[in-house]
Amino acid sequence: MYIICIIKNKTMNKDKRKKKELLLFSILFWTIMFVISIVEYDTLDFGFNSPLMKAFWLASMLTITSWIICKNLPSGAKKHRKRWFIPVTNSVDASKIRNEIKKQNQQAVKIAVIWAIFLLFEGLFIHFNIVDQRFIILGMLILRIADRLFVLIWCPFGAIMKNKCCNECRIYGWDQFMLNSPLVFYPSIYTYTLLILSIILFIEWEISVKRHPERFTQISNAAIRCPNCHEVCGRCRNK
Repeated sequence: MYIICIIKNKTMNKDKRKKKELLLFSILFWTIMFVISIVEYDTLDFGFNSPLMKAFWLASMLTITSWIICKNLPSGAKKHRKRWFIPVTNSVDASKIRNEIKKQNQQAVKIAVIWAIFLLFEGLFIHFNIVDQRFIILGMLILRIADRLFVLIWCPFGAIMKNKCCNECRIYGWDQFMLNSPLVFYPSIYTYTLLILSIILFIEWEISVKRHPERFTQISNAAIRCPNCHEVCGRCRNK
């Protein structure tokens, strides 16, 4: 048994290293794109015929595709799918699950309001020509960098949600919707492709919360408990 535990720990640590390396690579990629955008801001073509925007769209589309098929995603990001749900073996009080999800929903509403206010101000800035559409792309590059840093270091949304870890996060599935929602102010067949797919993922997530709340809490889902965790999480209190 001791040998099995050692092998399991080594495997988990190896998985975490790989995922950390992938996160660091992603941060590097988006940072390079951001630096190029800043340096060439006055002359760079932000239209979708430009190499920059094609790279932005392609990278974003690959990310969304991975979310759709749940490939290489953390346990917390795919817990809404039946395939990755591991029921807790001992009996679970259904009322505890309902109360836990109710608390999570209350915190999620706060995040939704904050994000709606953010989008409102962004829309007003665009409407009154305080900023132009190039600013939206710069902002979205920053969001993508921050999104990875939140996983590696510390997540403010996790603090609002009062999560113990990322796997437990009620709004983990909002990731793509929040990252791509500013594209509503950048109308294009390319941008709206990303936005529509993000909305579909968001709706699927919320339907699953409503129909299968047992998948979203450690009370009833063993897949997102610490013993089964292979993830990088800056918020985890049990490192």
